[in-house]
Amino acid sequence: MRRRQEELFDRLAANLAECRHGSLDVVVCPLCLQRFSKSALAGDPPALSEEHIVPKALGGTLITLTCRTCNNRQGSDLDGHFVRMIRSRDAVAGFGPELKGHVRVGDVSLPMKISWGDGSGPNTIRVLGGTEAALEGFRDRAKSLSDGDKVDLTFSLDYIGSNAQRAVLRIAYLSLFMQLGYRYVFSEAAAFVRVMIDGHHPDELWRFLPQLSEVADSTGRPVIICPLGDQDPPSAYLVVIRVSTRHRVYYEGAMLPGPLITKDSVLANADSILSGLQARSLTIQVKPEG
Repeated sequence: MRRRQEELFDRLAANLAECRHGSLDVVVCPLCLQRFSKSALAGDPPALSEEHIVPKALGGTLITLTCRTCNNRQGSDLDGHFVRMIRSRDAVAGFGPELKGHVRVGDVSLPMKISWGDGSGPNTIRVLGGTEAALEGFRDRAKSLSDGDKVDLTFSLDYIGSNAQRAVLRIAYLSLFMQLGYRYVFSEAAAFVRVMIDGHHPDELWRFLPQLSEVADSTGRPVIICPLGDQDPPSAYLVVIRVSTRHRVYYEGAMLPGPLITKDSVLANADSILSGLQARSLTIQVKPEG
């Protein structure tokens, strides 16, 4: 692993030297822009660490280098929620673990676990317990239920939606970094994206996360990056992220501004690209690797 990290460090350092003359044998964390020498790969723990761009728990194999602080903090705050979001889709589709929640009949509410059989709707509701009086009251009310009576089910998917969305943006950003290098990281557009990853402008996330449907993918690649727009370099990139569980493959999309987009025009550029993509079928041609 150490040799792989050193080879990755050398590639990133060479790219940085091309972008910033005089930057020799150093890399910059693409998330916080802190500089590190190769000695940062050593230490216990090392200050510079290998990071799976797509979480390893979801089949991720692409790696890059980020500082340990960004790796640990954002891995917990963001990637963990993204993993739980994907796994909750398994649960709702009839796979995976039961979901915790509460079932209410009348004025009696009890903790329960709920599962989906074939994914079409709740299959099993398992009451976990309660006081003797509450259980007795629940049984009495349940026995008297008839067609049209209301049973309230609430359950938790165990993730924060905005954190999972920021994780998608982070994956797309790191993927674009590995393709375009530091010339993207040092752009105003990338600076805006990093601010969003850090949790600012939460109401604008939807502009950068188009919904994908009917993805026909024969490549099996973990990430596909598609330039958008007529400019050179492109005004935006669509990043298609492939993640997998034991049961299914899921696709997430993120649209990132191109490197020449200024911070003041990022939102307007996103609106323009997004309006052009709405209700359209998009075919992405993937070039062979190598």
